[in-house]
Order: sequence, then structure tokens, then C-alpha cells
Amino acid sequence: MGMAKKSGVALFVDYEYAVLTSLNYWKAPVSPQRIIAAAMEVGCIEHAVAFGDFNTEPLRREAPKLRTASIDAVSAPTGSVDGRAKSYTDFAMLDNIYQTLLDRPDIATFLLMTGDGHFSGVVARLRIRHAKVVGILGIEGNISGELKAAASFVQELHRLEMDLGAPVLDDIIRFIAKSQQERSAITFGATAQCCAETLNVPEENIRQYMAALSGQGAIIQEVVEYQGRPSRVMRLLLTHPRVKQTLEPEEFKVG
Repeated sequence: MGMAKKSGVALFVDYEYAVLTSLNYWKAPVSPQRIIAAAMEVGCIEHAVAFGDFNTEPLRREAPKLRTASIDAVSAPTGSVDGRAKSYTDFAMLDNIYQTLLDRPDIATFLLMTGDGHFSGVVARLRIRHAKVVGILGIEGNISGELKAAASFVQELHRLEMDLGAPVLDDIIRFIAKSQQERSAITFGATAQCCAETLNVPEENIRQYMAALSGQGAIIQEVVEYQGRPSRVMRLLLTHPRVKQTLEPEEFKVG
């Protein structure tokens, strides 16, 4: 019998790294759609799994989006060792990588989304001992040098370029103003999600535009007492020049 032809890509996503790193550096979580699109540039996806503690925020909020990108979710609940929190995401991801190696010898390319240098050993082993093409997908500027050196190739996701003169920014400002008019309190996350659904624009893009508005002082976030507990709410500063420029013709008034 001849050897089975090797093709296809297996994608393994450290979702804690993906979400928390992008939130920290971009002020918006990377979307699963961007992750799967980057993986599809490498080849046909045969296996796609994301790992993390989906019982904790913000992963609990972000996890449902994985389904829309056809990425399976494997929960790795955080445990406790000597009274300290211990993440088991790496162990779950490593276990799945080796299971895939054994169960799917036909898969030629392993793509890991992580920036953690601890994975450099398994990356080197897959590439050298098992003749796999092993790629690293990561957030720009947040990939270990050791990990890069061990991989066959590295693909970085970059912050989306925000055109602050784009018509969509006016649509976002109008949506926030309307939400502010209709509700006594609005939050950044819920507003971004609803705005993305209404405008049919990826939520990651909406969040980054809103973060840009926040950076310009057009959006103000503050902690207030709401329904008996402290809540982080946001409001559009209607006197801000960029906001006035968009809303003046419509004369929005927030009571």
C-alpha cells in the first residue's frame, strides 16, 4: 500500500491569548472570522478548535462567535494549585494537537494561534520529527521569538486601519446617539454588538472605530451606580466637534 497523501490544515487556537491580547492592544477582540480567514489562506481547513476557560469573561461573551466561523470550542476550566489559579488551556491544546497527529496522519499543516514560547518544543517536534509544516498565527508584536524560530512560517494579524473619515463612522455615531436617546444607560460591549448587527459590519471593526472615538474624547466611559450596583457605562459627548458634525442636521436631543 502506498502512503496516504497529506493535505489540509489543522488549526489550534489559544482563545485566551487571541481575545485577551487583541483586547489589550487593539481595544477590540479579534474576530473568529478573521482567524479562520487567515487559516484558509494557508489551505483547506480539516480541523479547527479553540481552547480556553469559557466560564470566565470575556471568553464567555466571545465564545458563541466561534460557531459562525466553524471553529469548535474545547473548554479548559481554570483550576487551583497551592491556592493559586492555574490555567489548563495549554494542556488541553497540546493534548488535542497530539491526538490530531495520531488520528489524522493525512493532515500536512498544523497552524497554532498562540504567542507562547512554551509551544516552541512541540512546534519543533512536529516539524522535524513528523515532517509537518507548522505555522504560527499571532497578534502583531506578541509572538515569542523562540516560537518564531521553531516554526515553518509565521503569520501576524495587524490592527485594522481605521479611516476616521469613512461614512461608517457617521453611521456608528448616529446609532450610539439613538441608543443613548432610547436607554437610560448603555455599555460599550452591548452597543458595539447591536451596532454591528444593525449595520452588518464585523463587530471587531465597530469596536475599533468606537475605541478610536473614545481616544478622541467623543465617547466617555465611567463607572456609575446602575440598578443597585456599580456598572461601567458609556456616553457619546454630544458637544464633541466630530459628533456635532455628524448629528447637527438631525438635531439629536438626549433627555
